[in-house]
Amino acid sequence: MKNNILVFIAFICLLVIPVSLLAVTVNSTGTQNQEQKAPAESVSAIKEQERNQVEEMKSEIEGQIETIRNRIEAKKEELKQEMEQKREEIRNSIEDRRQNIANQIQSNLNQFIEKIIERFDAAIERLEILTIRIESRIEKIEARDIDVEEAKSLLDIANDKIDTAKVSVTIIGSTLENDGVPTTNTAKAEYEAFKIQIAQAKSDIKAAHTSLIDVVNSLKPGANKLRELEEDTPNEISDE
Repeated sequence: MKNNILVFIAFICLLVIPVSLLAVTVNSTGTQNQEQKAPAESVSAIKEQERNQVEEMKSEIEGQIETIRNRIEAKKEELKQEMEQKREEIRNSIEDRRQNIANQIQSNLNQFIEKIIERFDAAIERLEILTIRIESRIEKIEARDIDVEEAKSLLDIANDKIDTAKVSVTIIGSTLENDGVPTTNTAKAEYEAFKIQIAQAKSDIKAAHTSLIDVVNSLKPGANKLRELEEDTPNEISDE
């Protein structure tokens, strides 16, 4: 009986030991699988984290590059505006100097023309005074029944030439009333036009003066006769 019990216990042990070993083996295998699976998942997470970090760094670098690019473009635009402003200031400065020169030329030209007009007006006034004296002389000679028809005709011609001279001087003066903004080119062009008109007015004044001299010369025979008559009649009002 005792032997049977020992045999049964031995049989039970033989059954339990393999099962235990199998359990240990299964547990060991599961642990190893878990240990192998855990590093694989950790490596994948690390790689994903590294990829995310790379993407973040890439985005950051791209943002920095874009910021630098924007700063460069803004600086280029700023420099462009500054250069354009400086060019505009230079253009305005040149235009101001040019306009100042034109104004000075115009002012000098106006002063010159005013003096010329004063001289010509004075010359015409002297011609008109001379005309009055000649007319008085003609009247005195004619009053003594001396022929003065030629002198009268010449005097009419002289008066016409005096009027022509007045018109020429008036044309010169009318150009001074121009209110337009002068420029260097317009001032030079006006000066050339003035030179031509001044020469014309001067020529007309000389022609009028020459005509009056012709009148005086035509009166000499009559004046001589008048002088002889006045010498014969000393109580009459004498010639000027």
